Amino acid sequence: MIVPSFGAFIANFVSAELDEQKQIISPPTKQIAFNSSLVSNDALLSHHVANIEGISFDQANENIELIVKSWNDKLQQGQSIRLNKIGELTLNSDQKIIFKPYNSINFLKESFGLQAIPIEAVNRRRIVLQTDLLQDLSPEKKLERINGNSNKKNRKIVFYAVTAYLPILVALWALFLLKEPFTGQESGFNIFKKSEVIEKFDTKTIEDIKTNEVIAEIETTEEIVNEVAEEAIIPEVVLGPLYYIIGGSFKDSQNAESFQDVLINKNYPRSEVLEGNNGYIRVSYDRFEVSNEALKYLQTINQNENSAAWILKQ
Repeated sequence: MIVPSFGAFIANFVSAELDEQKQIISPPTKQIAFNSSLVSNDALLSHHVANIEGISFDQANENIELIVKSWNDKLQQGQSIRLNKIGELTLNSDQKIIFKPYNSINFLKESFGLQAIPIEAVNRRRIVLQTDLLQDLSPEKKLERINGNSNKKNRKIVFYAVTAYLPILVALWALFLLKEPFTGQESGFNIFKKSEVIEKFDTKTIEDIKTNEVIAEIETTEEIVNEVAEEAIIPEVVLGPLYYIIGGSFKDSQNAESFQDVLINKNYPRSEVLEGNNGYIRVSYDRFEVSNEALKYLQTINQNENSAAWILKQ
């Protein structure tokens, strides 16, 4: 917007930024800048003032001239001019106007309602990027690898759960054996009543019988565990928030779907259509579970594809 005989206020687009000190990701915004070289009257401001105040175009020009004159007088007197929600104007020693913008307000409509996203430091020692491991595999092989890893993990969990109770099962089984009556071939009395009968049985033979029964029980338990693990299916669960790389916002759902088709044809198969709370329908390039990966992808999109793309956290 040009203020005749004074200068122009220009809104510049700024992409989402990462503040490493504050550990936050700021959404895309429009920052106001001032250019004192643009002083020609393009009549946009005059028409706007005339419509708002209900006056003629000439009267609007006269009012603007009076305001500009008062601004110049204040600056020459060493005073500053504060424009509500926009910024502050001062005059330096070289008689040049210095503009200091207020960055508390985001003038970008597409970022309405968005706030800075806090992030946490990532311990890269614990991160395993499966996308790198599966990069050279075909889609069928990738699916087999993922399902195979899930089945192995599930099998281990079930096996460990069963073996945790195995000592208790062994103890109960041994107690059951000790309480069972056992008779000799030459006597009908219980071995716990006649010491002569006990001497006829080798202690080692009895222990071998118990050990073989316990081993058979363990083998049967492992077979059950393997059968349960092979049939188990682990559903996909997302514990944390998702970070969407938004390429555009639309009021019309058909326009959003058309834009999604364009992205899919451009080799963005994970593009999604997201309903917003403010009535806008957003279309994403891709989504991520880790904020750092989303930020790197956003920088690539801003440089090569769409400078207005931004990150949406859900």
